[in-house]
Amino acid sequence: MSIRKTRPAPDFNGIGEAAAAITHREGDTLTYDCTLVTPMYGGGVKAGEVDTLMPIRATAIRGQLRFWWRLLNRKRFANSHGLFEAERAIWGGLGDETSLAKSKVRVSAAVNPGQQRNLQPAATYTQRDGKVRGPDFGSYPGYALFPAQGKSERGQITEDPKLLLKEGVTFSLKLHLDPGLDPDQHAQVLTALRWWASFGGVGARTRRGCGAVQVLDAKKQFIGVGEQDVAAQGWRLVLSGSNVSATEAWGNAIGHLRDFRQKPGIARNHGQGPRPGRSRWPEPDAIRRITGDAAENHPPAHPAGNVFPRAAFGLPIITHFKQEKEWRQKDPQDTTLKPIAKGSDKPSERMASPLILRPYFDGKTWRPAVLCLDLDHIRDMGLSLEGKFRRAPHMINAGQWQVGPKADQVEPMQGRGEDAIEAFLSYFSDQKKSAGAAASNPAKHQAQTRPTGATGVANVKLQLNLKNGSLEAKHIKSNKSYYARGADVEPLISSLPGAMQKELRDGRYVFCDIEVAGYDLIAVREKA
Repeated sequence: MSIRKTRPAPDFNGIGEAAAAITHREGDTLTYDCTLVTPMYGGGVKAGEVDTLMPIRATAIRGQLRFWWRLLNRKRFANSHGLFEAERAIWGGLGDETSLAKSKVRVSAAVNPGQQRNLQPAATYTQRDGKVRGPDFGSYPGYALFPAQGKSERGQITEDPKLLLKEGVTFSLKLHLDPGLDPDQHAQVLTALRWWASFGGVGARTRRGCGAVQVLDAKKQFIGVGEQDVAAQGWRLVLSGSNVSATEAWGNAIGHLRDFRQKPGIARNHGQGPRPGRSRWPEPDAIRRITGDAAENHPPAHPAGNVFPRAAFGLPIITHFKQEKEWRQKDPQDTTLKPIAKGSDKPSERMASPLILRPYFDGKTWRPAVLCLDLDHIRDMGLSLEGKFRRAPHMINAGQWQVGPKADQVEPMQGRGEDAIEAFLSYFSDQKKSAGAAASNPAKHQAQTRPTGATGVANVKLQLNLKNGSLEAKHIKSNKSYYARGADVEPLISSLPGAMQKELRDGRYVFCDIEVAGYDLIAVREKA
């Protein structure tokens, strides 16, 4: 009998001090084994496309390392000029024949043979009843991959979903460090590498967990950073539970953000059938007030006023109001919310999210994680609301678009802090507790979170949609349908007897009784 040796879990905390103590060696070439743990989106010369000849681009990784170096060293210098010069001394920079600076860090990367074309569509569409159904993202979080979903219109697919480089692809990464680097610069580069390994990635949308990597050094030890390293930078790392796989942890992390911003019962009211309920966030009503446009049955009523708390999650934000023909007065046309940096009087096109959501390896298991970076520039920025309305654009000064003391008037934020970022971090942390409760007793968890006003419906046909994962209960007499989607589905199925669970998971229907709130399916049980 052979005995398999278990690789010791790395102690990420305090690795920064060890990296700083590395003795400088002349002209190091360091090799690392990297594995994609979530699929990579984009990364090629054309935006949103994987380059099948060179899917992992060394220049992009070098750019990521430079980004992390700049972020980590932002407080070491009295002014931006000092930071700029220190950055050029390591990473190089443009200039004339006297000021041109050559990079002292070269990066090379090569996907291991035979894996360059390990691709799959981000989503799939199916034809049924003469209509196109989809997109279906399978086990991937669609909220992170929506730019890759493709498009369908009038029963036809008008744009194919983008191809992703699948998780599990491995590649070799080499850092060639110039002998001109002093010991401190040498350590700074390796520190940037560790942060990239824990919170960076390859390709596009890495802040939403796409293209996450796991990195092993020459001794086959995992490298990364720990919670103490994060705290030392003045940032926050919030973890939520543990998962078997990185993709599952990724899906949970993204799911927490999706639910906080959009889920019925948390971020919006329960809707009627396929029509979504009204948002509990103040932005839609703020836009209605500012533009002067509002549908007859949607007059602006949110008590928090003309505030835009979700701007803190990243900009621009394009708001689209669904126009219904029967409404005599229409909601606003599409608007775009843009950032105005402190000291500027003109809007910028983009403000990156301060949140990085992805799977995090803690040395033992994968965990859903959110890393919150600096927020000062967000609190100091103004906003510009642009669109086709009178007196556009509408400018909002710093301090006037945040909720502040009115946070308890915004239901998703109640009791969680006075700004949306703080409220989300609190919500993310709470999910660890609620997930544990649901796993230990799904039926009990359902009862504890059951909305008020729930009603019972007897004699329905219950079926799991194997394509999109939703659960539909159709009343046999009235033919009325009730639905559960996303994270609400599994606790409902798990509360039924094993034989009924198997029938549902095989795509067959079962007869049962249910409880509903509006059109939302909230509890299922055997027929009385």
